Amino acid sequence: MVSRRKPREGPTWRTFVKNHAKKIYACDFLTQYTALFAVVYVFVVMEIASRQIVLINVTTSPSLAWVKQQIREITPWGHVPRFLIHDNDGIFGQYP
Repeated sequence: MVSRRKPREGPTWRTFVKNHAKKIYACDFLTQYTALFAVVYVFVVMEIASRQIVLINVTTSPSLAWVKQQIREITPWGHVPRFLIHDNDGIFGQYP
């Protein structure tokens, strides 16, 4: 018989997201094929609280410099999110 795990102490991930949703942006890439079967990369940034799409941009060759420029474009006049959630893709840069 398998024993049940005890609930964790402290706040959960769901509580964290609920408390900080207005300050969290999430971003990711997806691929799309054109009519001529060329691959384009679509970069999407979404605000978690309102689920509003903040930015959509397309490129044929994404690079770290291009991604950094897109992040600069979503943060005009000092309005910056506190947290930026992304996957561990190499395009976002390598962490030491």
